[in-house]
Amino acid sequence: MIKQGKDDAQPERQRYGCKPCQRQFGDLTGTIFAGHHQPQQDTQNSSNSLHLIAEEAMATKQIAIIQGHPDPAGNRFCHALADAYSKGAESSGYEVKVINIAKIEFPILRTQADFDHGQAPEAIKQSQQIIQSANHLVIIYPLWLGTMPAYLKAFFEQVFRPGFAATKNAGDRPWKQLLTGKTAHIVITMGMPAFAYRWYFMAHSLKSLERNILGFCGIKTTQETLIGMVEAVNNEKRQRWLDKMELSGRAGK
Repeated sequence: MIKQGKDDAQPERQRYGCKPCQRQFGDLTGTIFAGHHQPQQDTQNSSNSLHLIAEEAMATKQIAIIQGHPDPAGNRFCHALADAYSKGAESSGYEVKVINIAKIEFPILRTQADFDHGQAPEAIKQSQQIIQSANHLVIIYPLWLGTMPAYLKAFFEQVFRPGFAATKNAGDRPWKQLLTGKTAHIVITMGMPAFAYRWYFMAHSLKSLERNILGFCGIKTTQETLIGMVEAVNNEKRQRWLDKMELSGRAGK
């Protein structure tokens, strides 16, 4: 068998010749792919198209940052973390919207009837719209008395109402999740060492948020960031955390 140049009709194919039988054949002759050879240029174009589609999808990804620190002054480390993440995400072309709960006025829910059937305040409706349109949530808050601040919990109770987060099916069937397909990155700052919170206290408030609030409505937590000893760390270490948050933002995680 010897090479005999390229195919006349499809020059991208190699042509071979067999001396004993005096026959010619190609590299796909006798296979299921015979007659279906695609030029390398077409394959490359298809690959380029897929890359363009992927890049376009990444560029249109929408991220909602829920700033859960209730201090309206806005000068806490949680705010710096949110700014760093937003900076990284916007540099990658993501659309970022921030919900700052300290800037939102809303009443605390006091009855089940209000939770099930009450009218959500306008500010809560706007937050629901941001969450609904987002592909990815970034939830940032400080650990207070072992859990999230009360105002953040009140915000979640207002936002994740029946009809927005989930709907109850007839009979004993499970609730229908209404926010499936979304992901979340939870960031918690705390005074204790992060390993003590995770392993001694079993990260109970984090797990409750993931399971009982986000998981209940179909949001999957894909990343956890626990920042311990936040009041004792020096500026150099704080900057390292900010750099990490910016990198997470760039990756849209």
